[in-house]
Amino acid sequence: MYENKLKLNGTKQYDCTQVKQIKKIDQGSYLFTTDIQVVTFEGPHNPPSYVINITFSNSGLGWEWKAINFKSKLLVVEVNFGLVFIR
Repeated sequence: MYENKLKLNGTKQYDCTQVKQIKKIDQGSYLFTTDIQVVTFEGPHNPPSYVINITFSNSGLGWEWKAINFKSKLLVVEVNFGLVFIR
């Protein structure tokens, strides 16, 4: 189980990590931007859950990786007649 400090109500557990994109900034360089997506949960995978998208870049001093963009969206789950719909 992983934990990460997020700007969203302190420490959250997350799962379903996806690397959405890796993009080279300049041809011939070692500078990149990377977009990842995680889904947060509380307790044993209980709501509220958020979809978090974070963009990292190593284009700063010393090629240190830093978060340059952070977006969160509440994951809404509806249950109708035994079917689960995620919006």
